[in-house]
Amino acid sequence: MDTFLNDEQLSQGGLMKIEAFVRTTASAEALRKAKQRKNQKADGIHTVTLTVPEAAKEQLKAVAQEISHGKSLVEAALIVTNHGQNRLETEIGQRVLALTGWRKVIVKRMGIL
Repeated sequence: MDTFLNDEQLSQGGLMKIEAFVRTTASAEALRKAKQRKNQKADGIHTVTLTVPEAAKEQLKAVAQEISHGKSLVEAALIVTNHGQNRLETEIGQRVLALTGWRKVIVKRMGIL
């Protein structure tokens, strides 16, 4: 037995009558975004949302950018955290720290040490 309530009965039941327009097809923006996601999936790219401390946000974005430029995860982490200093820079730094005499005085006055 199908019974239907009229507008007055529905109103008495605590419901309010409204008229609305709803989208029956996807918007141009939704279609564009769907196409973008499809292309990214084909390229092996996936959007990831992470909850991280504010201090780590920029570093993680930098790691992601390095990876997107072809670096491995390890290489990207080393680049971003400066633990991957190249050997020449390390060698130059050690030589500066080993300076003595007037050379050390000049380096100190330059503000390097």
